[in-house]
Formats: sequence, C-alpha cells, structure tokens
Amino acid sequence: MCFHPLNANEEWPTLLNNPFDYTPHPLCIRAAEQVREDIKQHQSWHEEVQKGKMFGVLLVEKADGERGYLTAFSGQIGGSGNWEGYVPLVYNYLEVGQYFKVHEAEISEVNRKIEALESSNDYLSLLNSRSSIEKEAEKAIEEHCEQMAKAKALRGDLRQNNLDSCALERLLNESRFMKAELKRMKKHYNERLEEVNCQIKVAESEIEAMKAQRKSMSDALQTWLFERFEMLNSKGEKRNLIAIFNDFEQKMPPSGSGECCAPKLFQYAFQHNMRPLAIAEFWVGDSPRQIIRHDGYFYPACKHKCEPILRYMLEGVSMQEGARKPNAELSLTTLFEDESIRVVVKPSGMPSVEGHHSLASVEQLMRNEYPLADSPLIVHRLDMDTSGIMIIAKTKQAHKCLQEQFALHQVKKRYIAVLEGVFTHQPTCGCIALPLLPNVNERPLQMVDDVYGKEATTYYRVMGVEKQRTRVALYPQTGRTHQLRVHCSHREGLSLPIVGDCLYGKSDTRLHLHAAAIALKHPANDKRMVFKSAPPF
Repeated sequence: MCFHPLNANEEWPTLLNNPFDYTPHPLCIRAAEQVREDIKQHQSWHEEVQKGKMFGVLLVEKADGERGYLTAFSGQIGGSGNWEGYVPLVYNYLEVGQYFKVHEAEISEVNRKIEALESSNDYLSLLNSRSSIEKEAEKAIEEHCEQMAKAKALRGDLRQNNLDSCALERLLNESRFMKAELKRMKKHYNERLEEVNCQIKVAESEIEAMKAQRKSMSDALQTWLFERFEMLNSKGEKRNLIAIFNDFEQKMPPSGSGECCAPKLFQYAFQHNMRPLAIAEFWVGDSPRQIIRHDGYFYPACKHKCEPILRYMLEGVSMQEGARKPNAELSLTTLFEDESIRVVVKPSGMPSVEGHHSLASVEQLMRNEYPLADSPLIVHRLDMDTSGIMIIAKTKQAHKCLQEQFALHQVKKRYIAVLEGVFTHQPTCGCIALPLLPNVNERPLQMVDDVYGKEATTYYRVMGVEKQRTRVALYPQTGRTHQLRVHCSHREGLSLPIVGDCLYGKSDTRLHLHAAAIALKHPANDKRMVFKSAPPF
C-alpha cells in the first residue's frame, strides 16, 4: 500500500506548493520524519542510502476525503524501483528477461568487449612500443644534436688557425655527414613509428567501431524507454517523455528523466484519483563532492530533468506563490560620498544590477540619482540575498581605477556570516580552496570541479558560537559566484551552510551573510580608505 494515513491537528494546505520554490509544510516535515524511520528498518538499504539518496513526500487527499501522504525515492534501490510502501516506477523497465534488461545486457557485452580490446596485451604492447620508440628517438636525436654543436664549435676554433684547403674540406665534409646522419636518424625513427602507428590505428578502428555501435544501441534503447514513460497530468491526459521534451530546447530527455521523486509521486496521485496538496523532497545520507546536499535538508525539484515534466503534469493545477517574497520597499544607506565615489550599504533582498525582475536594484537607484554620470556606476556586485557595503563610481575615471584595484586583488573585503550548527573542526582559522564551476543544469547553482573549475580561495576565522550557530569572518581572495556560500556549506569547506541559504542550505528569515568591511585606495587621491558596516543579525 503506497498511501499512508497521517492523523494531524495541523491545518492541511489547500493549494499545492511550487515544487521548485517552497518552504516545506509542517505536515510534509512530519511525513518525512516517518519516512526516515522507515528507511532505518530496511537493513539492506543502509549502505546504498548512506552514499546519498533523494526521497520525497506528497500530501494527498483521496476521493473519499481521507488525507495522508505518498512517498518515493529517486531512481532505484537495490536494483529495484518497486518497494512496498513507496510509489513504483512510472514504467517498470527493471524486470529480468524483459526488453530493456535484455538489450541492456547486450550493451554491457559490447562494453566488455571494448574493455577487453583496450586492455589486451597486444594493444598495450603496441602502445608501449610507440612510447619506447618516441623516447629512444628523442634521446638519440638530442645526443646527436649535442655532438653536432660541439663539432661546430671545434670547427670554428680550427678555422681561426688558417687551415689549408684540404683541412677545410675535411671539416665541411664532417659537417655534411653529421647533418645527413641526423636526417637518416629521423627517417629511421619515423618509419618505425609509422609502422607501429598503423598497427595501433587498425586496433583502435575496431575499438571506435564498437564504441559507435554501443552509442547507437544505447541511444536506441534510451529512446525506446522514454517513449514508454507516459506521464499523466491532472486532466487525465498522457504524453511520453520524448513528446514532452520535444517542446524544450534540449529536445532529448536527460538520462534518468521520470525517475525523480516528484514525477513519480504526481503520477501515482493522478493514477489513483488523489488530489496533491503539498510536496517536499529531502536528502538522506552523505553529500556528493561536486554538488552540495545535507542529510535531512529539503530541496526543490531539479530543473533539467523535472521542470519540463512537471510543467506538463501540473497544467491547470492551482499553486501557491513561491516561498520568496521580495520586499519592494528596500532602500540604501550611505556611509560616504564625495565627487568620485559613493559608499552604500545594500539590504538583503535588493539586486545589485538590473535583470529579469521588477525589483529596484542598486544600479537603477544610482542611475536615477546620477542620470548624467559618464560612469557605469557599478564596480562590483553582491548577491541579491547578501547585504553589505558596495562602492559606486560616480565618474568614468573612478570606475576605471577601482576596477583595476579589484582586478589586481588590491581591494580587501571582510564578510560576516552565521552558520547553521556548531563548528567543531580544527583549526578555527584557515584557508578554503575549492575550484568552482557553474552547474549548467541547475543555474544559478555552482559546483566544485577540480578539472574545469576556476580557482576560488577564502580565508576564514571562527568568531564564536551563539545558540548552536557559528559566527565567522570570511576573507575572499577571489570573487567567484556564490564562493562564500559554497565554501561554507561544502563538506571540504566549513561543512556548515550559512543560515538562510536556500540554495545550499535551508530557508530562514534572510541570508545571514553581510559584507562588513572593505578597504581600497581612493580613486582620486590614492588615500587608503576603510569602510565598515555592522551586520544586522
């Protein structure tokens, strides 16, 4: 039975929350707690779930008026997508002997053959032979070139002694011989390399042909599978994943589409004539390294897989507004102003620059105050949710000078943050270096990537603990997007999210991150200036 009654005195929601922007309903939190207790009872799950798994709950109302919840997990557990008490896969492709498993086994066999070819003694011997010839050639040519250089120097010395024509001819012949020998040497090694490369090319052409076959088989099987994931919407209409994603830029569904918690939960609810009331997805287990997940924290549905699907499934469903309610009446505080610069304190909730929103930004407010300024005005930015000091350049010259200082890392900044939890690690001050890369599938999130990420460095100092929360000073040495948020929340950073960080932690009244101090040279007189602002939390 997938429906779980939930007796509660709390008020039940009347409108479904937005799966991509919500604060979990208290009843969803209670349901999630019950699911976590159930997970503990599945001993066979523990090792797999501990590595990290997304679970979800959906409050529903049955046709007879009974209320309760459904629960699901992303993907599969223990090689199965169907476990008692949890909603099943939209399409069960995991049954042994069925089309998918048979063709998956065929692809696995092609994989095995590719791996066997790539690790065969013959192929590895050819690669080693090529490497040995290349090293041997490099050493022999280098030694011969050194001999040529010494011989040339010796000939130069001998020419100073007024040699007769016969002696001079011998020297020239020696030079010609050494040059010819170099050409013969290069030709010899090139011929040996060409012979080995031809044999390698034959072997690799077979490998590439099998990889092309694997891709073709995999694409065909994936398409076959997506055609069988027929998603049901609230109107009782059906559309498979290929048709749903065809209306979007990416066209082809990403691998695993339809297997996340939210689509599975809504599919089951609509199939059984249940009205969805509220959804919440939460993480159980360890966090992956690249992206940030915290055990027990709630997260929105993923965009690259679920947004197209849920947009179709929830057509016509009345939903609550998003959890974020921006304050349109925010204003700036001025710390300093002269003919060149203005130093302001931006409140949390105000964007730094104009964008795809109707909110008043720092850029817009400053442009209204200085309509004739020849400067772009904005020199640097703060995240919308971050409060604190911003420098405004009122002249083109000031803007250029300040930008140079930022580019050369001459501007020093200090942020104050309050972290969710007690920092227990040592030392209480240090450096975090985690390279960051935009998560193109889940913008604006950033992820840690050692290969393609850009350098990001932050120094930190623990200031103290207040009510089970840790106050820290942060000194960014680089200015990557969300750098401080990720460095605080990541398991290899401080491992504690900033309070109110709805992207890498959980929502609160506000993001507890404040640009508290900035030091720079005045763009007109080079005087060193320090500006400070006490955090409002």
